[in-house]
This record gives sequence, structure tokens and C-alpha cells, in this order.
Amino acid sequence: MGGKLPKITAKEIITVLEKAGFALVRQSGSHKIYKSADNKRATIPFHSGKILHPKVLKSILKDAAITIEKLKEGYIAITSAIIISFLLMTIVFTLSSASFFSRSNTLDANQKETSLGLAEACADTALLKLAQNSSYAGNENINIGGNSCSILALESPSGQKIIKTWADYKGYRTNIKITMNHPAMTMISWEELPNF
Repeated sequence: MGGKLPKITAKEIITVLEKAGFALVRQSGSHKIYKSADNKRATIPFHSGKILHPKVLKSILKDAAITIEKLKEGYIAITSAIIISFLLMTIVFTLSSASFFSRSNTLDANQKETSLGLAEACADTALLKLAQNSSYAGNENINIGGNSCSILALESPSGQKIIKTWADYKGYRTNIKITMNHPAMTMISWEELPNF
């Protein structure tokens, strides 16, 4: 049994023993007794998280007929498994977070789209009412499917009509401004603005 002993805990040596075919047969206080199929016996003082004293570790290895090299192989395998598990958990967490935020962005886009649809519905209503009545002044709220939008008072600079509508859906506001030649009813511009 040559070589330097690694610093390992009781839990880690138990994992090595179990991989070598040992099984827990009983426990006496803080000591766990493991046996193999060929009746080798190893007693492990189990104090969670504490590093085993080198003499105790050497005694366990001698009782279990495990070389330091075999222990180091097992210890490296355990360490590798822990690192790989951690990396996989990190990847899964990252992907699930990205998925969550993607759903949130989709929801935001849907709510903004609904707000835009409501504001455009008010704009279409205002255009229709202006086409039916050239003295239409606006300044009304329109209910659409349980939601509402507003048509502001129409502005009439020389030979034009300016229609402004807005809608707010779950905190997402859309402002639309339409500029028309009046009375010809030809559109000059239709634009969404951040605010009026």
C-alpha cells in the first residue's frame, strides 16, 4: 500500500466500498459496518462531512483489501461523476430559465399585440365615423370584446384631420396617430407613437 492517501470523508469511502461490492450489514452508534460477498469486513466511523484520519482510512483500506491506487481510481470516478452532475444541472437550469424567459417574452408580445389591435380598432372606427359624418369630432371610448380603447378629440389643421387613438391592455399602451386630407379622405400617414 504505497502512495499518499487522499483526504476523503466517510461518505466518499462508503461509495468506494459499495462500488467494490460491499454492503451495509449493521450500524453501531456512529460506526457503519460493511461486508463483502467474500466476508471481508470494514468499519467506517461515520461523522458527516468530516475528513477521515489517515490511519483510520489506511485501516479501512487494509480490512477491505483495497489498494491506494484503486481508492484513487474510485475517488476520481466519484469526483468526475459529481462534476458531470453539476454541469448537467447547470445546463438544465440554464435551458429551463431561457425557456421561462422566452415564455415571458411571448406573453409580453401577445399583450402588446392585443393593445395594438385595440388601438387600431378604434382608429378604424374613427375613420368609418368620419367617412359617414364629416363633422365627427371623436372624443369617445369604444368597448371591444370586454376591453376598451379611446378616440381623442379630432384635430383639424388646415385641410386635414388628425385622429389619435390609444389602448391599454394589461399595462401595454399603444398610441396611434392618423393624418388625413379632408374632405378627400386620403391618408397622409398612419403611425404608432410612444406617446402623444
